[in-house]
Amino acid sequence: MKKLFLLLFILCTIQGVAQELNTAQRTLRSDITLFLKEEGFMPELDSDGDIKFKKEGEIFYISINSQDTSPMYLVMQKQYRYSDNGLFIKKNILQASNELNLYKAVKVLCFDSYYSFRAEMYLVNVEHFKYTFYKLLSQLVNIENDLEKECRKVSNL
Repeated sequence: MKKLFLLLFILCTIQGVAQELNTAQRTLRSDITLFLKEEGFMPELDSDGDIKFKKEGEIFYISINSQDTSPMYLVMQKQYRYSDNGLFIKKNILQASNELNLYKAVKVLCFDSYYSFRAEMYLVNVEHFKYTFYKLLSQLVNIENDLEKECRKVSNL
């Protein structure tokens, strides 16, 4: 039992350390936050240190992976809970994701209690992000409409 507790403690400690951003990553996060403010969004940092912002009432998150340092790895996403019935159940979304994951730079990922739309990229500075931001944002918004179509196909509704 003591060994199990020690192992869990070590894993939690390593996980906590792995999530800390280095100077370049913090600079990137600050630069992205500033860019979003300049573009009229109202970004804030959530409890995990991710950037959270809204567009037309929809919540988006931007996270920077602490393990990738050069280039840095960024994820922009939005997430939803599955419905208890109807189209947006886990089974339908899993099947629909096969088609939807063919999108350029956008993925649908299914987890236990929610699913997410994700745009991922490697970058070395905020200029890469600025250049692709609106394209990735539009793909994240558009894939939502396509999810309904694909879920209808796989559920035969």
